[in-house]
Amino acid sequence: MNNQVLLTVSGLWKTFEKGGVRIDVLKGIDLTVSKGERVGIVGVSGAGKTTLLQIIGGLDRPTRGKVIFQGKDVFSLKEDELADFRRDHVGFVYQSYNLLPEFNALENVMIPFIINGVSREEAAERAKELLRLVGLEERTLHRTGELSGGEQQRVAIARAVALRPSLILADEPTGNLDRETGKKVLTLLLDLVKRDGCSLILVTHDERIVKDFDRVVRIDDGRIVEE
Repeated sequence: MNNQVLLTVSGLWKTFEKGGVRIDVLKGIDLTVSKGERVGIVGVSGAGKTTLLQIIGGLDRPTRGKVIFQGKDVFSLKEDELADFRRDHVGFVYQSYNLLPEFNALENVMIPFIINGVSREEAAERAKELLRLVGLEERTLHRTGELSGGEQQRVAIARAVALRPSLILADEPTGNLDRETGKKVLTLLLDLVKRDGCSLILVTHDERIVKDFDRVVRIDDGRIVEE
């Protein structure tokens, strides 16, 4: 990790209107992440962790506040530029894997390359190499329904790091896995993050998962209460 700032979140609020009632999910979040830093965000369900992650990744807009990424205000970008930001700089890993069931493991990992204009042949070669890295070279032609939960999450991690993003956002990545499988998946994710020198923000309700991270931030009722 170095001390060069990758991301600054300042005064972030997110408010939803539901049945005429105003719900403040985030209440003035401030957070800075350095290049190569591994940050764990912990808190109970409903604390605002996932909402924060979605805003940092440009999937949702804040009600107010700023996300500055490598010196640029993310939400000053036009929609197509925001899509480019997500594609070029952010890798997402979800609890539910978010793989396309009609595709096999290889095709799922090829997707980022193809979207980025890489030929199908080269995309397949690069995807094969990533699946080898995550220990799934024997499972490349299996559809997602034929893979275990741990294998599906490894495919999802390979897809997330495909374009070597500066930032990986992981939302409860071991939440659907048993403890032993979860440990292996987390070790793999941390190894790939280290290999690429990218930053990692991982959201979890299980504090044991992030005990060796560079920093752990606790969020409660939409506010950072401890760091």
